[in-house]
Amino acid sequence: MTSLSAGVAALALVLLYGCGSDGRDLAEPAPGATAPPLAASTTTPPSGEAGALIGPDAGSNADPAAGIVVTSAAFADGGVIPERHSCTGADVSPALAWTGVPAGTAELIVLVTDLTAAAAGDFAINWAVAGIDPVVVGLGEDGVPEGAVEGRSWTGPCPPAGENHEYSFAVHALPPRSGLTAGATATQVAAAAADVPVGVLRGFHPAAPAG
Repeated sequence: MTSLSAGVAALALVLLYGCGSDGRDLAEPAPGATAPPLAASTTTPPSGEAGALIGPDAGSNADPAAGIVVTSAAFADGGVIPERHSCTGADVSPALAWTGVPAGTAELIVLVTDLTAAAAGDFAINWAVAGIDPVVVGLGEDGVPEGAVEGRSWTGPCPPAGENHEYSFAVHALPPRSGLTAGATATQVAAAAADVPVGVLRGFHPAAPAG
């Protein structure tokens, strides 16, 4: 399944996702469960240092033709997500960067979705972060911006044995703030991210599709 719209639509129907044969479940976190915020950085964090990359005011890097463009130093669009970021590795979120945030954006949401699981009707949200200031232009590896709200902390790719899954790393630009606070769920974050400008980086795990 390669259609982001179909994957997002399927999220509204899902409640539970079995993460793989190792018995780890991708279930909704308990109400109020969030990871502690990490301090922001004004420089590019080296590998392994968490934090947010602070850029110009929202809109100053906007390219109307390109829209929001999401990249990662860990893998190219359509490439393989390294094992380091999966449940069989260090299970840390990859560094992300983005450009083209529209002028007037009040909040950013980062949503990572297992599109393959979503197409099957399973719970498919691997990461849901709301409340990101629009001046943030990227996240360091394992980074969560100060003041952000995690509806689900990073849970790396963990497809069942023998399966290859496609994942989307989406940055959503909200014109009004979502109003989400600590205790918000992954599905609430996903709902707040619907129908707003979005940029998507896609990756596969554990391997790229044949052909």
